[in-house]
Amino acid sequence: ARRVPSLSEVDVARDLEDRSFRLRFRDRWSPDVWFGPDYVSDGVLWLLAFLVLPYQRPLPELLTLDEPERALHPGLVREVLELLRAMTRGESTGGQPVQVVLATHSPDLLEHVRLLSREPADGSVRVSPVPATALHWRRECRELLDTL
Repeated sequence: ARRVPSLSEVDVARDLEDRSFRLRFRDRWSPDVWFGPDYVSDGVLWLLAFLVLPYQRPLPELLTLDEPERALHPGLVREVLELLRAMTRGESTGGQPVQVVLATHSPDLLEHVRLLSREPADGSVRVSPVPATALHWRRECRELLDTL
């Protein structure tokens, strides 16, 4: 609710008839109004998925994410990446580190991550930071993405 100002609470409602559970979201300005997942944005659901990742049991050793920035408000991308980074250090997972691998086409996201690339000659994998100190690093990232 702190990250989505239009919501004041997230809860799980139990349906006693079919013994299922369903997410529900409380409207901040009308506390008697609850929304089902069909009535909130994909970005809200995607954000919630990221927020509960550290509580998953058993924790995975490897987490792979394709375009984690999709559907997120741009202001939340950095926060999600910080959460994922904390998971890799075991800070939000009770000490158990989780390896996180991201795939993206977003030059904006690349400034927060490391690049994996294959050496054309022998197929070996190189890990390197984005050349953020270079004067034209965004253009270089776009050129790199254009070569994929």
